[in-house]
Amino acid sequence: MAQFGKYEGFYWVAKCGGYSKAVRAFPYPITQPGVHAQVKRLESELGVKLLERIGRDTMVMTSAGQMLYEFIAPYYRGLPNVLERLRAYNYGGLLRVQSSRLLIRDIVSPWMSRLKKSHGEIRLVFDEIRWADIDRLRNLEADLIVEFFDEFPEDIVFRPIAGIRAHMVAPRGDTEVNNAYMCERLHALPFIAYNEDSPDWALQQKALRAYKIEPQDIIRADNSETIVGLVGASLGASIVPAVDGVGVDNRDVVGLPINVDEAFFPVHVAWRRTEFPNPIIERALAFIDDPPGGI
Repeated sequence: MAQFGKYEGFYWVAKCGGYSKAVRAFPYPITQPGVHAQVKRLESELGVKLLERIGRDTMVMTSAGQMLYEFIAPYYRGLPNVLERLRAYNYGGLLRVQSSRLLIRDIVSPWMSRLKKSHGEIRLVFDEIRWADIDRLRNLEADLIVEFFDEFPEDIVFRPIAGIRAHMVAPRGDTEVNNAYMCERLHALPFIAYNEDSPDWALQQKALRAYKIEPQDIIRADNSETIVGLVGASLGASIVPAVDGVGVDNRDVVGLPINVDEAFFPVHVAWRRTEFPNPIIERALAFIDDPPGGI
């Protein structure tokens, strides 16, 4: 803006057609000699005549002045609106959101859909992650992370928005679904487990220990969608995370939530704590819906 500022006097004189009219139109107090000095200094720097006097207070642009005016006029015409939107925190920008596949599908996508319907000027970038890395917020690689967190440092703001609960899943059948039935399925069928490097494998082990189940036959898979698909094909039973209150959505399997505290994991949205809040983040937070099933 500082570079464009030296063209301001010329712009207002060219737009208004005279120095006294330009002074009255200026967005801040300035004297006529001040405006005249700006124009003369600019003409001196460029080495060309930009304005010609054709009357007592009537100035017209030369061909050089017309070329310059056509280039800078859109900037000065649009500047007041931009400044007004900045002061009102009413502007678009980029919002980078990181979350797991499950949470992007069931929590983040409907949330961001509500945001975009109201603020279409905001651009969204989603990154699928397997676990939360707070350093991605600190290093400005992400604006929001939606995940389960096991630590809550003071330089990061956390807001609870949902919960993940472990669910037992087995092939769908006519048998009444209850804990006894699901545990029998987990004993009788091969157990479909996450790969050992997955953080969800620890969740499965914890749930299996709680029910005193020791699988003898284990099939490995990389993600929940694959596991549920294998269960639906009657290749085994499993334990998978699902958004609390939403559950496992698949017509080929039956899911039963494990209603113990150890099987529940709160989900937070996290962002950097800063002296000056990011208005795009503030706008996004206003569209978080009530958590399904509460937290």
